[in-house]
Amino acid sequence: MSRVLAEMLNEAACPLPEEQLAPYSAKGAVDTLAIANTLPEERRAELARFCYNKTHLLELSLRIAATCEYAALDKVFGRIAPQVFEQSREVDKTLRDLNKTAFHERKQVISLAGPARVVDTEDEE
Repeated sequence: MSRVLAEMLNEAACPLPEEQLAPYSAKGAVDTLAIANTLPEERRAELARFCYNKTHLLELSLRIAATCEYAALDKVFGRIAPQVFEQSREVDKTLRDLNKTAFHERKQVISLAGPARVVDTEDEE
């Protein structure tokens, strides 16, 4: 997605050009991490930031952030850098904790629907 289109849609633009992003989407998480490690640290931090707010990419974001020093994360993430830094240093624990929280916060759907009952309102003689 181009930066102009991203801004029009109020979406974050990916820090990598589409031709560089293609190998990421075609690979699994392990391969994507290997590719990310070839990027300069600031680019990795930018990629981690891009993925951070996308639920399906959170784990990848934290694993990429784990390859960055605090200074790079601070520059890219700003005020949430301490949280991201801490989460990225214990990715598995962070994901477990988030899953537990999501499970407990999930609302249980209660349905009162059942088979319809027909009530005979006619008086019997």
